[in-house]
This record gives sequence, C-alpha cells and structure tokens, in this order.
Amino acid sequence: MVKDSNSDNSRPPLKVRDISLDTGRENVVVISRHSSALRPDIFRGFSRVELQRGSKVLLATLLITDDDALVGSDEIGLSEPAFRRFAEPAGSLVTVSPAAPPESLDAVRGKIQGRTFKPAEIDAIINDITHYRYSDMEIAAFLIGSASFMTSRELLALVHAMAVAGTQLKWPGPSYLAALLSSASGLRPRQR
Repeated sequence: MVKDSNSDNSRPPLKVRDISLDTGRENVVVISRHSSALRPDIFRGFSRVELQRGSKVLLATLLITDDDALVGSDEIGLSEPAFRRFAEPAGSLVTVSPAAPPESLDAVRGKIQGRTFKPAEIDAIINDITHYRYSDMEIAAFLIGSASFMTSRELLALVHAMAVAGTQLKWPGPSYLAALLSSASGLRPRQR
C-alpha cells in the first residue's frame, strides 16, 4: 500500500529485517523490548503501527519480543507477508508510529450496535480490507456485525463492492464465451 503521508521525524529510524514468520494474510512487525529507537512500553497500548519509508506506508500489527536473536535493538522484523508487501530491501531505514484505525471501522461499530450500512460505508470497508488496513480481529468484527442481520440493500452493496475490488475476468468476445461454454458442456455449436 502506498499513500502520501508526512514523515514522523521525532522517532529514530529502525532497520528492516525479514523474519521467517508466516502470518497468513496479516501484516505483522516485531520490535525488541530493548529497542534503542522506540520505547516498547509506549507502543504496548497500540496493536497497530504504521511503517513509513518516503511516501510508502504499511499498516501492521505490532508484537514485542524479548528474544534479541529475532530482532536487534535497532531493527524491526517484518513477517513474510509484510516484507513482501512493503517491498523494501532488508536493512532499509523506516520510521514507525502508532496507526490510527481505519475510518470505516466506525461503520462496523455502528453495525454491531444495530445500525444498517450505507453503500458508501460498505465500499470503504471492502476497500480497507483489500488494502490490508484491517487486522484479522477487525475483519472478524465486520463479519460478526454483518452476520446478525443484513438488508437486501446492504447485501447488494456488499456484492457490488466485492466485485469491484476483486479480480475481474475479461472475455475476448461473445463468440469466445459461447465456444468455451459449448466445449465445457460437450455440445457443438450449430452449423449454419
């Protein structure tokens, strides 16, 4: 994910380290409790942080470790998905700051309290999820809130938002689709 943001120059940078930690789809970063650049006690209250290098920003869930072999006091470890998505080489210097929750999370809280989603809110939620701005727990909150009840308008807006966000198939033309369907069914097109 890349966005324009002002750099936080008040915190010393940390060196990126690729750690062998498979976290599924979630971006996770690890800092040492003995960090020379950050005071982990300050970050303990924040579950999400923002890494920044230039205009590139990555949101991630923060873990703190006592194992100095995992990450050094001047490093930040990125899980496999976070390292792949951030796409900066090991040793790059990044700044780290507490991350604000996605604005669309307010709509999820409202849904849990019984409010219905507006189509624009569903669009924003799906956009944030597809850009890895939601943690797994925030996605679970969205699913739980949506499972309790959804109007047909909400369901249509959800399907539309998912279709827009997902990979879309492009067919070369109607004759290609007809040939593909007939070959899959074993039927031959009619000769004219």
